[in-house]
Amino acid sequence: INGYVFSGCSNLKTITPFLPAHVSSIGTEAFNECSVTGNLTILSKTLTSIPGKAFRYTKLDTIDLSRSVVTSIGTAAFNYTTAVKLVMPKKLATVEDAPFEQTSQLAEVQFYAFPENGLPGNLFKNSTGLPARLLFPAGDEGWLDFVTNHAKFVAWDATAAGDRTAYLAKYPSLPRPLG
Repeated sequence: INGYVFSGCSNLKTITPFLPAHVSSIGTEAFNECSVTGNLTILSKTLTSIPGKAFRYTKLDTIDLSRSVVTSIGTAAFNYTTAVKLVMPKKLATVEDAPFEQTSQLAEVQFYAFPENGLPGNLFKNSTGLPARLLFPAGDEGWLDFVTNHAKFVAWDATAAGDRTAYLAKYPSLPRPLG
């Protein structure tokens, strides 16, 4: 999918709910300011990067990268989106600056692993009190540091935490998790 191909496209209202497995690249700002709505699951087994501003200002409800091989999220990739839920890929290595800036309706972000390069301090830049749920695997020191330093989250869920009582006893400064 070439860069800017659907950028500013007000006539495109829906796309297939699945980005097919044969899609090998998405160009910069490919869906920037596109009026497309609904849910999108990226299934590609060759797409490794979501470039900068690729889904900026989109009106998608859910963007699911968990079934893809994406390892990199570019700068401002999802800025200003109205998405309510974002599901990150399972082997995320790089998250560049401010990927979720001004995400006014973002309620949930799910991570499967802490990115190899860490998370930028401006991950949710100018997003007031959001997301309401941050889901991540338990036991990773990177997540513990992130949650401790970003206590504005309403709730978090260490999805792989077997014994939550022991987990919270070990890290008493964490905000209380869901459930």
